[in-house]
Order: sequence, then structure tokens, then C-alpha cells
Amino acid sequence: MAGLIVRYTRPNTFRIGPKRFFPGINELTPDQWAAIKDHPLLPARFATGDLQWLDGKSPDDLKKEKPSKVESKVESKTPEKVEEKNPLADCNAKEAREIIDETLDVTLLEKWKAGEKRKAISVIIDKQIQKILEPEKKEAV
Repeated sequence: MAGLIVRYTRPNTFRIGPKRFFPGINELTPDQWAAIKDHPLLPARFATGDLQWLDGKSPDDLKKEKPSKVESKVESKTPEKVEEKNPLADCNAKEAREIIDETLDVTLLEKWKAGEKRKAISVIIDKQIQKILEPEKKEAV
């Protein structure tokens, strides 16, 4: 199953169960989501906007939506393994840049880059990775 993408809007880190959220874009595995989804602090974090689903819907909301007859037939014929979807695929360059600029996880950025076909977006990802790995050195005054 594809990773779940969550935006954490606070400037600090936040731990809930086994998952630590960093400011910006965070990825959750389905196992991590299963471990934390019933935690009593989680609804308040989503209600205040501290945590936001990047696509606007939680995985539980998506499960509640009933698929059309065509979708259910297609799903029944497809194998269990689901290909991970790059969240940048449906974004224009400006939206992709905003998401990339908020992402501090180099592994996640590299995964997105591997699936990215647009050269401009790949360059933006490379610059973000470089910014994370080689922060600017400030001159001593």
C-alpha cells in the first residue's frame, strides 16, 4: 500500500505512539497509521490544523467511500500489491515546489524524484536535498 502523506504545521516535532512528526511533509506507513489512528490526541491535532492530510482525506475516509461498479470490478481483478503514487504527480510546478520546500525527509524526496518525469521538478527536488544535506555556512562576525 502507498505511503500516507501528512503535513505537520507546527514548528516543533511531535510524537504520537511510534511516529514522530517533523515540521512540514511527513510520510506514514499503513502500519504506523494503524498504530496511532485511535490515539486520543490525534483528532484534536487534525481539528486545529496542526496535522493535515495532503490530499484532504484520511485513509479511513477513503475506505468509507463506496466504489462505483466499474471500480469494484477493476479492483477485484487487480493484484493485492498497489503501486505507490507520487503525490507530486497531480500537482503543477508551483504546488509541487511548495510541497517539496516543506519536506525535510531526504529519503522521501529521493523516492519522489525516482518517480518524477518532469525535469524542472527533479531539479527542485535536487536543490531541496542539497539544502538539507549542505546547509549554508554563516560567516562569523
